[in-house]
Amino acid sequence: MDSNRLLDGRLKMRHLTMVVAIADHGGVTRAADELHLTQPVVTRALRELEEILGVSLFERGPRGVTVTAFGAAFVEDARAIIRRMRQAARRLDALAAEEGGTVAVGTHLTGTDGFLPRAIHRLKRSRPRVVVELVEAPHERLVSQLSSGVLDIVVGRVDMSADIPCVRQVRLYTEGVKLVVRAGHPAAAQPDVTLDALRGYPWIFPGAETAVSRELFAAFTDRDLAPPEDRIISTSLSVPEILLLESDAVAALPGHMALDDGRFQVLQCDGFSLDRTVGVLLPQERSMTPTAVDFMKCLRMEAGKIREAAGAGAGAGAGAGAGV
Repeated sequence: MDSNRLLDGRLKMRHLTMVVAIADHGGVTRAADELHLTQPVVTRALRELEEILGVSLFERGPRGVTVTAFGAAFVEDARAIIRRMRQAARRLDALAAEEGGTVAVGTHLTGTDGFLPRAIHRLKRSRPRVVVELVEAPHERLVSQLSSGVLDIVVGRVDMSADIPCVRQVRLYTEGVKLVVRAGHPAAAQPDVTLDALRGYPWIFPGAETAVSRELFAAFTDRDLAPPEDRIISTSLSVPEILLLESDAVAALPGHMALDDGRFQVLQCDGFSLDRTVGVLLPQERSMTPTAVDFMKCLRMEAGKIREAAGAGAGAGAGAGAGV
């Protein structure tokens, strides 16, 4: 195929977005719904694209379409082009609006809680016209959106041992996960309560897809204990606090959320130890926009404050009896 055929003006961006949507959704109809177009329009655009390329990109079947070898190769290139165009638009926006601009941030709340809002507040204090777009989604979807250029940065728990294609991980801070109950909870009077004893109370677990949830289950199974049967699964930041205050529930919360306000207490549990590393995911193959660079500085400064507080707390012997 003559490569100049792709540069003769017939190939449009709409062809690229359309072919990626078909590949992602496995069918013309679902792609049309995603793009807010009619099925005939998408079908016609696909036919145009295949005529330009001179190859079939998809095999049609009763249950949708299957990507051909030609299609897989072209979809990969189409994603890269779309990603670069989104990056170009963000860069121009940032340069055009000196104190403005936009930064798109992905997050899974169990890994960011109060840390992310404080970093956003720091950024907005210095650049009030910056628009911060927050996207909450499971880890896998956030990585996909970061790679495709939809997101500038992902903030949350990171696994530094994991190798994620096209993604660079940056550690910001590490802290312990504590077992927390309300002040006056029956278990709070015990100097060294066991996980077996705590199994009889209601538990608040983070989302099933989170690393903390998996590690909580492992903490029980490693001791040959069945996980608590009375469980509430929540990704909310406010619901656990209310449930803790109104019941005898037990929750696993980040150490820096331990505030000495008298309402909650951290349990000293035999051998229970969980750590989480909070950091950011950055695109490996493209540079950050100026706005994203500024936001990264804010994240680093807020992370530094958490590390300093953790060091001071350790030096003062903080921990037992502290509230959330």
